[in-house]
Amino acid sequence: MEKKISKEHLAVIQLRDALKLYYDESYISAITLSGAAEEILGQLAKSKTRTNSLELDSFLFREILGVTNYQQERNRLRNELKHKFKGIESTKYSSFKKTAELHISAAIMNLKLAKGFIPENEPLIVKYCAELGIN
Repeated sequence: MEKKISKEHLAVIQLRDALKLYYDESYISAITLSGAAEEILGQLAKSKTRTNSLELDSFLFREILGVTNYQQERNRLRNELKHKFKGIESTKYSSFKKTAELHISAAIMNLKLAKGFIPENEPLIVKYCAELGIN
């Protein structure tokens, strides 16, 4: 018998696991896993609200700060951690922890956009939101 799992449920599992890695200070793995959740939840958010966290952040950075390449720069480290690019033998970074927080927070924002709320039955998500002041 074939089993199915919804993309939303799959992304919530990825987000939950990314938070476990974050709290274990395994920031590199937290970045890539939360980035995967962020992408899925971003597509779900866009289908329900016509926008997602990346588009909202990009708009603010472009219109207020004049940053034109925000999307590319925001995802640069995550992509370099996930892929081997020709001619690139190392990765520049300033803070893996802050990058993990960026992608985890974006995934949570997309989840909230997609569902209309932050699920209270996900203790790690609720804990993280409380610690960072996300509501």
